[in-house]
Amino acid sequence: MTPNPNELTIENSAVVLIDHQPWVAFAVESVDKSVLINNVTGLALAARALGVPTVLTTVGAKGSVLADPIFSQISDVFPEVTPVDRTTTNAWSDPNLRVAVEATGRKKLVMAGLWTEVCLAQTALSALKDGFEVYFVSDASGGVSKEAHEDAKARMIQAGARPVNWMGVLAEWTPDYTSPERSLLTDVLLRHGGGVSLAVQYMFAQVTAGLVPMPTFKIGEAMSSISTLLVRNLADVFGENDPVRRRAAIDEIFAEDCVFHEPRGVYRGRDEIERVAGEIKATHPDFRYQPIAEPEELGNGGRIQWVSGRPGEAPAYAGTDFIIARDGRIAAVYLFFDRLP
Repeated sequence: MTPNPNELTIENSAVVLIDHQPWVAFAVESVDKSVLINNVTGLALAARALGVPTVLTTVGAKGSVLADPIFSQISDVFPEVTPVDRTTTNAWSDPNLRVAVEATGRKKLVMAGLWTEVCLAQTALSALKDGFEVYFVSDASGGVSKEAHEDAKARMIQAGARPVNWMGVLAEWTPDYTSPERSLLTDVLLRHGGGVSLAVQYMFAQVTAGLVPMPTFKIGEAMSSISTLLVRNLADVFGENDPVRRRAAIDEIFAEDCVFHEPRGVYRGRDEIERVAGEIKATHPDFRYQPIAEPEELGNGGRIQWVSGRPGEAPAYAGTDFIIARDGRIAAVYLFFDRLP
């Protein structure tokens, strides 16, 4: 991971999305509903792309006269996550919600919810009392009136919560625009970034027209899926210390029947890759992988050259990863160790 001096980082925060449901949203008047959906979807997509743990919760989504599931835009991003459904407006009072949050291992909670003055405020205030830091995403939340929304914001701030907006969260997670983490957000910004989307489109148009050169990035901006898989395998699997985040990345970028070939042997399936990656990281927990060239692609495959070692010291290892992709995931990895440059 690229060093990050900000309060909120990919490694120290978790997202909690509270009651983004159609029926609950009907009464929201503090923000245009299309803007609300755009913003919370952008936040969800960014959390998914960066591997930030995300907890979903609903109120009365089932078991009553109504069927009111979470926004489809959110469930499409996290199809494997079952929202914690409750009957109380204070999500924090539900033991299952607290268990899910505590399982992330994070103390900084990025919260957004409907309504701001009810479910979000009650949950945020309770989490603060239990020693968590709360950053509430104002523009991914909504109240039944602008006054209700603003009153709730003031109340949460007075209790110690910190206000932020969804674009601010993304920038705080990825402050270095040349980093591989920021490149993972290019598609999110293009689809949901509003004016930022126009700025990115404009920049690409100038490059395409030959008016300006492409900016130099550590890892190319707007990477294709194969390049992204190559970079994420280095950063989020073999370079990740947190076993929960490592496993989440493996499940996301590797096919179920994946195969990993390296000089010591052949390992099949996600569980084996998780075991081997964990053993390697445990041997050198302070080592970082650094690509030394842009990813290269050919057909459904690609390669990336890298070095590894302690920051500030000469590299201890060098290698090249070759991958074969299938349906947007890694089907096979071939690791070759190279001579140190």
